[in-house]
Amino acid sequence: MSKTQNEQADAIVVPPKVLERAFNIGERRVRQLAQENILVKSGRGRYQFIDSVSNYIAHLKANNDIKNNVEESEIDYDEEKTLHERAKRIKAELELRKMENSLHESAGDEGDSLSLAEKITATFWERKLVFVSTPTTKGIS
Repeated sequence: MSKTQNEQADAIVVPPKVLERAFNIGERRVRQLAQENILVKSGRGRYQFIDSVSNYIAHLKANNDIKNNVEESEIDYDEEKTLHERAKRIKAELELRKMENSLHESAGDEGDSLSLAEKITATFWERKLVFVSTPTTKGIS
């Protein structure tokens, strides 16, 4: 290209919508990049296109924003599925125990009230557990 063509290319000024489409980013991100002096402003709501593109590419390279899908390849989908299914199973077991009234509401997954009381008192130095019951009427309870 000749010198005048280079000067003309350098003089291309575009609105933020052009940069949003070119970089596939939102209006807010364009403003952030402009505040970080990555996008070169030419005036109010106008940007130098060539300088902004080259600065944005350098920014992406410097910050390693260009992803090589390494993160996705490191995810073991079978393991994630197993963890998800295990969590669903535990939740279903707890809901079943709650429906059967064998799980006290405040006990979470601790179990019945007696084992919960034992766990709570386990941290006390001189604990004493006394298991008592109300008297019952023969044949009724």
